[in-house]
Amino acid sequence: MTRSIPTTFDRPRRMSAGRISIGERFESALERVDPAMIGLFFIVVALGIYYFSDPARSGFYNHFVWQADAFLHGRFPIAYPVLDGPYTNGYFQDVLPLNSDPGQPSYALLPFPPLPAIVLMPFVALFGLATNSQLFGVVLGALNVGLAFR
Repeated sequence: MTRSIPTTFDRPRRMSAGRISIGERFESALERVDPAMIGLFFIVVALGIYYFSDPARSGFYNHFVWQADAFLHGRFPIAYPVLDGPYTNGYFQDVLPLNSDPGQPSYALLPFPPLPAIVLMPFVALFGLATNSQLFGVVLGALNVGLAFR
């Protein structure tokens, strides 16, 4: 005797006086749609929810942008403290300042793993320190929703 697990089920359709229920119509419509389109729909919905749930992204904690910038300049420590200019980091409290000679640029180490900075490197190469890492996280999170559906 062979046993097998059925992979598809034939659901009996109930016809009540020739009318099809809303659920059956929805199920029939979903069977005709390409699964890639459903995944794309979930990505767009997640992107909208993530984006509009916090429209005022401050970019306050942009440690990984600074670290990606340092990697692009061939060094591991970030320039710290940067107090002048449009992009500053003098408010970072979780860095390890490195000793430097007077008159020389000062640097600091970040205590975070480098993978987010490595992923951000192409965007920091294009946009510099103006890269919005929070917006990048929103897009990456929405893509993850589509991958989870897949």
